[in-house]
Amino acid sequence: MIEGGYSEDTPAAIVYKATWPEQKVLRCTVGTLEQTAREADVTKTALIVVGEVLDGTYERSKLYDPTFTTEFRQASCSKKELGQTGENQSTEMRQEAEGQSK
Repeated sequence: MIEGGYSEDTPAAIVYKATWPEQKVLRCTVGTLEQTAREADVTKTALIVVGEVLDGTYERSKLYDPTFTTEFRQASCSKKELGQTGENQSTEMRQEAEGQSK
């Protein structure tokens, strides 16, 4: 990955057995991916996620956002009703993922 242009400090995560009861989310960096996988004995059945998406500094996709209206679908609630903004949602998603890794 480093040869492909990612810096060693780029955020990364190993999602071991995603959606299984024994799922683990191992947060690391591109520079520590190999060591993290080795220490957790992850050799297969893992998804590797790399990039700033792991920082929580992104806006959630509108595809499933219940507050987003398109010409084909009406929003099912307002942001006020939901009590969240896109930023809050991404922060909560990141916190949920971090909670699963503990």
